[in-house]
Amino acid sequence: MADGNVTRIHPAPSIPNPLMHNPWAALTDEQIEEQIFAAKVRIDAAEHTVRSLEREAMRRNPAKRLVRDAGGRSADQVGAFHRPADSETGDDR
Repeated sequence: MADGNVTRIHPAPSIPNPLMHNPWAALTDEQIEEQIFAAKVRIDAAEHTVRSLEREAMRRNPAKRLVRDAGGRSADQVGAFHRPADSETGDDR
């Protein structure tokens, strides 16, 4: 750009302009309330699914339960799979 002309390209906004497009503008207040209720039902169902899947994962892999019970730390940090070396136990077999 030796001539000093700089072309600036501005990115499109990440949030749509509500003045140009609002999918809820045509809904009545009652329809909006129904949509809010339906969204909450879907959220509750999704949360139930997540809890069910987490329980199944814990049932299938008990080692993950140790990680969860330890507050998310890895099993090595918790010591779940740590066998002390002979020098730590004093056992000289």
